[in-house]
Amino acid sequence: MASSKNAKIHQTEGWCSPLKKLQEFQQQFPETTIVVESSNIRVFSDDAYVKAGFEITKDLSDCDVLIGVKEVPIEALIPNKKYFFFSHYQKTTLQQRLA
Repeated sequence: MASSKNAKIHQTEGWCSPLKKLQEFQQQFPETTIVVESSNIRVFSDDAYVKAGFEITKDLSDCDVLIGVKEVPIEALIPNKKYFFFSHYQKTTLQQRLA
């Protein structure tokens, strides 16, 4: 499983910290391997994820499931993977309204 970097805008630290949620998930499902895609636009640095015990990678092709925050451009999607995206936004474009 992988935590995909945020492809559109900066994450903000709030009540739902991705770092804390990944730690909670790892504790609940210790048999799951979680890697984090390297990113320079997150509130939490790659180093923060490493210190929390997660591997940082630039290649998610070995991962079966990818979890991300915000919309990822279609051309960035890896074929034959399962994706979960979470976002709070106003659907202002036609592509977003059709989703």
